[in-house]
Amino acid sequence: MARKKVVLTSEAKQSILEILDFYIQQNGNAVYSNKLAKQIKSTIKLIAQYNFMGKQTNLENIRVYIQERNAIFYEFNNNKLIVHLVWDCRRDPNQLIQF
Repeated sequence: MARKKVVLTSEAKQSILEILDFYIQQNGNAVYSNKLAKQIKSTIKLIAQYNFMGKQTNLENIRVYIQERNAIFYEFNNNKLIVHLVWDCRRDPNQLIQF
């Protein structure tokens, strides 16, 4: 199977940083944030390997995979995995942006 290139949009990068920074502030250290960053990275690699993990959203070609408390919104395009957003599901869903 061909290896897929993983592309994180600027929104995805920003959302990951916001989640990790929240836990650094909340816990006073980066221990949990480092663990969470590894989990997110591992899950993205898994999604790249198994294209149809997660559920189809109401947006064309966009799927979502729930990893514990985080939702990873992604699509496949020309042999690339494009991660659009990582969302902490405990946040107000009205703040969820459309990409």
